[in-house]
Amino acid sequence: MALVTVGMDMDGVLYPFDLAFNRLYMMYGGEEQNFDSWLDFGKMDQDIVVKVWNTPELFTWAEPYADAVSVMLQLHETPDVNVVIMTNPGRSIEVTFPAKWAWLQKWFPWIEPQDMIVAYHKELVHVDLLVEDFPGNIKKWVRENPTGRAMMVERPWNLSEVERL
Repeated sequence: MALVTVGMDMDGVLYPFDLAFNRLYMMYGGEEQNFDSWLDFGKMDQDIVVKVWNTPELFTWAEPYADAVSVMLQLHETPDVNVVIMTNPGRSIEVTFPAKWAWLQKWFPWIEPQDMIVAYHKELVHVDLLVEDFPGNIKKWVRENPTGRAMMVERPWNLSEVERL
C-alpha cells in the first residue's frame, strides 16, 4: 500500500480556537462573541483583537476537541499513513509558532518537527487528504490539488450565509 499523507488543520479541527479566543477577548474587556454563527472579526474591537492574537495563550489554553487525541493516535498507528499538521501562522509567527508547537507536544507528543507545516497558503502544500474547517482554504486547496480529497469540519464561525448553502 502506498503512503497516504493527511494534512490536519490545527485551529478549529484539533484545537478549540473559539473557546480560547472568546476567553481572552472577554478577559481583555470585550463582549462575549457568538461563535455559534458566522463571525466578522473585523467588527470586533480591533485593539482587543490585536491583544488576543498576540497572546500565546490563544493557542495553548484549551484541551483538544473530544476524540482528537484518539483519532490522531489511530492515524499515527496506522501503517502507511503520515499526518502533518497544517496551520496558519496567524498575525505573528513569533507568538503563534512556539505556542502551537508547545501545545502539539503536550497533546500529540509523537508529532515530529518536520510534520508541522506553518503556511499562509495551505493550497501550496500537497497532501492526499486535507482536514480543514475553513471553506476558503478548502476551495483554494481543491483547485490546486485536483487529485486530493478534502474533508470539511464545520465550525459555525467560519460559515457565512453563502457558504452554508
